[in-house]
Amino acid sequence: MSLPPHSRDLSEYGSVLRRRRLVAAVCLLAGVGGGAAALALTPERYTAIAQVQVVPTGAQEQFNAPNSRQRETLNLDTESQIARSAVVATLAAAILKYPDPEELREHVTIDVPPNSAILSISYSASDPRAAAAGPRRTRRRICATAPAPPRTRSTAS
Repeated sequence: MSLPPHSRDLSEYGSVLRRRRLVAAVCLLAGVGGGAAALALTPERYTAIAQVQVVPTGAQEQFNAPNSRQRETLNLDTESQIARSAVVATLAAAILKYPDPEELREHVTIDVPPNSAILSISYSASDPRAAAAGPRRTRRRICATAPAPPRTRSTAS
């Protein structure tokens, strides 16, 4: 003959907590204190994001055929790796008058949303103004070298 499974009441859990209230209070205070210390010791970081649409320029050779993962003829994963390279960081640091190209690379991240022709350039800094200025200057440099989109003219009839 088997015994029925034992079910516990909520009152049983309450009685265990009452008996062990000192241990529960110490654990609660340690967790709150640790969280407050981590919050106080963690430096503030501000991140600003600029988004740039990438269009092919020059000869229209299709090195990358569009597929289900990538609808564009450009491989933006490669473009983001090139944008984060040491050569580009050195050129960008010279243009932006940034003292250290490697430090600039540490502040910049570039993301590629799936199925798009957009690069998201993020710049993180401890100062909100510096964080806001980072992608703005980078976007201006990228847009200054990109060709202008063709303009269409509408005529009234």
